[in-house]
Amino acid sequence: MNRRIVEVNDVAQLARYASAWDDLHARTPDATFFQTWEWLAVSWKHFPRRQKLRLIVVLEEDVPVGFVPFCVREQTYRVGNLRVLSYPLEDWGPFFGPVGVDHVACFRLAIEHVLQSGCDWDLIDLRYLREQCESFDEFRSVLSNRRQVFYDRPRMVAPVVELHGDWDAYVAAKSKNWRRTMRRERSQIDKLGEVRLESYRTDPAAGQIDTRPDLWSDCLQAAQRSWQATSSLGAAFCSPAVLPVLEELHQVACRRGMIDMNVLYLNDSPVAFLHSYYCRGEVYALRSGYDASCPATGLGTVLLYEVVRRSFEQGDHRINLGPGTQDYKMRFATDAWRAINFTHYSTWSLRSQTLRLRTAVDSYLPGFDARCQKQLVT
Repeated sequence: MNRRIVEVNDVAQLARYASAWDDLHARTPDATFFQTWEWLAVSWKHFPRRQKLRLIVVLEEDVPVGFVPFCVREQTYRVGNLRVLSYPLEDWGPFFGPVGVDHVACFRLAIEHVLQSGCDWDLIDLRYLREQCESFDEFRSVLSNRRQVFYDRPRMVAPVVELHGDWDAYVAAKSKNWRRTMRRERSQIDKLGEVRLESYRTDPAAGQIDTRPDLWSDCLQAAQRSWQATSSLGAAFCSPAVLPVLEELHQVACRRGMIDMNVLYLNDSPVAFLHSYYCRGEVYALRSGYDASCPATGLGTVLLYEVVRRSFEQGDHRINLGPGTQDYKMRFATDAWRAINFTHYSTWSLRSQTLRLRTAVDSYLPGFDARCQKQLVT
């Protein structure tokens, strides 16, 4: 195979590769909405700090066969600010990787390219490799069989609901206590009035691409009444730092048939929501919340119960509940997947080498596993 690399540094050039990117995305194993070129284009312009795009396009006979989106962004560490080459995901989701059928080979070419080209980074931090993916060992081999050392450690754990079989079998496999809790929490809400779930997905093939501003508004209303609305993290659905990005991404996801919206109503008032992205049978739960002023308890539990049941009915394959092993997620999860960091430190950066020394020693010190657990992204 005669393959060569083209590096794209201008995000405005993404559109010229749109057709090829869409074609390869449709054939990429376990692809997500975050691996579309539109997601990169939209999220890029909303990123608040200085950044440089390093999109690696792998060509075969001048035809794109793979896209590996890298970027260089400055981040603050204890030793000071460092230039980090990584994927542009920024923890929007737990997993990420190259776009293409032969994604491992494309990844190998991309890594060789960034290691051999001009060093505009202090460290390479590849953060989102799913440990449970079929190609994990191949990806790890690309990084481990080199003279440059890559250190690995877990970054996050994402509970997932595997939708095997049917809804009745899923419920039957749960404990009696789980089933009793579900009935009790639903009964408590039913006593307060009429409860209903409204779910929505677009279907571009059928000409159904309505963005449903009414449902969007109801999600926002529930979010503004949730405890997350006052959180100092600023990551809530209604946060001024997040909302403009979500609004624009919502338009893109609706056009592509990758939106999944769920709103729980009590007496026609929105009391809980789950805003998700959908891609080829997999749902990714991005943001959720419930009205903290509502006298009902268990709103989030009832919402998730109904969402999982609906996914079974629609023939979905999996629901990814996002990073963090909170109790409300683990109640429904059938498995938990890990994202692994692979980090290489530039030999030309004193600050980077200081971090490398600490990383190399850390795994030999007592309590390493506990420190890894404490540092997981949630």
